[in-house]
This record gives sequence, C-alpha cells and structure tokens, in this order.
Amino acid sequence: MLDLMHTPRLLLLCVTAMTAICNAKEPCRDGSTIESAIVLPKESIDKCVDAEYAYIRSHYPGVVLNGFEHGTIVESGRWYDIFRFSTASGKKAELYFDSSRCINSKARDK
Repeated sequence: MLDLMHTPRLLLLCVTAMTAICNAKEPCRDGSTIESAIVLPKESIDKCVDAEYAYIRSHYPGVVLNGFEHGTIVESGRWYDIFRFSTASGKKAELYFDSSRCINSKARDK
C-alpha cells in the first residue's frame, strides 16, 4: 500500500536520482538535443532504422509517423538522425539519434 505521507519524499528522491544521472560526465541521452542524442548500437543500417522507430513508438505511444520529417546531420565527424513528428496528443516532438556506429559499421563492411 502506498503511504501518501511518503509520496512527496519518494518523488523528490526519484527527481534527485534522475538529476544526478543526467548530470554525470556523459549527458543525459534523452534525444532532446544533438548533444544528448540517443546512441544507436553498432548494427546494420536497417537494424538502426528499426531501432529508431521502435524507440519512438515505445516512448510516444499511439504516435502516427505519417508526415514526419527526417534528416541527417553530420557534425564534428559524427552522424545524427533527426526526427520531427507530432505525438498522439498533437504535441510537436523532435528526437536526435547518434547513428555514427551504424554508418561506420557499413563503411567497414565494404
């Protein structure tokens, strides 16, 4: 049973823990900026694309990706995919994925 007297403390503990995780040496990898891009595993391009779509669908339930925008950015020798789309509630969202390992994996396969 949840003790309502301790709920604010639990919430504060969770927020503090997330802040500590996101303030570590590495940036919080939530995909909200290019600096916090979600790093994709070293896989084939197709598997990386599948991983991007799976991430979006799991973090934005009910999202319909018809009419979304997708682009690729190369910055400081790293490759990033950017997705812009509307959530199920109509809110605009933007996500960055670091796809450098996917690109580098493809280059080594040739």
